Amino acid sequence: MQIDVLTRPEELKGLRDNWDDLYARDPDAHFFVSWDFLSHYLRRFDGEWFILAARKGPPGSPYVALLPLRLRTRMRKNTGEIYHEVYMGGNHAADYTGILCAPEYAYRAIAVFAKHLKTMHWASLHLENLRMSERRIGWLMEQLSDNRLTMRRMKRVNQVDNVDNCICPAIDLPSSWEDYLLHNLSANTRQKMRRFLRKLENSDEFRITHADASTIERDIEILLEFWRIKWTPRKGNLVPGLVKSNRLLFRQAFENGTLFMPVLWHGDRPLSALAIFLDPVKKSMLFHMVGRDETADMLPSGLVLHGYCIRRAIETGFRTYDFLRGNEPYKYSFGTHDTILNCTQAGTLATGWTGDPWSVRCRRRTASTRRVGSSRLRTSIARY
Repeated sequence: MQIDVLTRPEELKGLRDNWDDLYARDPDAHFFVSWDFLSHYLRRFDGEWFILAARKGPPGSPYVALLPLRLRTRMRKNTGEIYHEVYMGGNHAADYTGILCAPEYAYRAIAVFAKHLKTMHWASLHLENLRMSERRIGWLMEQLSDNRLTMRRMKRVNQVDNVDNCICPAIDLPSSWEDYLLHNLSANTRQKMRRFLRKLENSDEFRITHADASTIERDIEILLEFWRIKWTPRKGNLVPGLVKSNRLLFRQAFENGTLFMPVLWHGDRPLSALAIFLDPVKKSMLFHMVGRDETADMLPSGLVLHGYCIRRAIETGFRTYDFLRGNEPYKYSFGTHDTILNCTQAGTLATGWTGDPWSVRCRRRTASTRRVGSSRLRTSIARY
């Protein structure tokens, strides 16, 4: 099996059909490794992203597995030493990461990816938010195992509210709304859901709109402003960057046709909005962000909007409603089950082996050091 290291935008563009085919075939694939999501996100990191692409045949043959990654070059302030860190390609925007594989080649491809990674020059490898079958993850960790590496399973628990971001609640949707109400919800939640959705539908005051080409910018700003107000006291200086990043994410998803953004209104006053990603291939709706007017108490906006979206998902043939990362208690009132993510960090222990950080002395980090680091990836073919 051969590994190509793809680093150029034209190589990424040329992968579209191959990528989509693998995505449709891979039972472990999810929205955050889809072409629509990841190819656009990677383009933000020119000179940093690369893709390990496994093929069985000669050059030009279809790839049977893809592993998107990013290289970050850093400097140790006390020594001036440059070192590299490797991250999963979707990290910092994707709730989940993974490896895209043709099922019949998954384990062989994972083995050669691991072997190739151990020949690269990095100080740490961040396998964050891996969502794959336990068997695939176990195989990857086994293949990466090396007495010159430390392997640490990382926890992702918020200290403020004890929310575990490695736990991901989701609903397996039944074939009808009534089945969902009867079998997923408690009697109390079911009664509230029926009552408030009926109030919404029979009201001249309350309404739900869907973002379209004429409203998308307005609706994105409504959601992000509500979110900014709520989270600034806790996240502080991180908020402007997160708002900017999510604005780009939502615009791109809307252009791709993978964003559903309902807004709940009371007259002309917005009360709440959701950002939900749509995966028509895997039949999933993925709840990414909520923004709400915390001063409004006319309706339980979270219950109403999620109930509205779950009903719509069922009626339009979706099979999963995914609340993504975080085991916040409210998610369980909708009848969810948990998936556990794997977050593992590999680090080098000793010097003098091929996986050591490739380090150089310099007085300061410059654009040229980033280019030098990227050049370490430009081995076109490796055979295993």
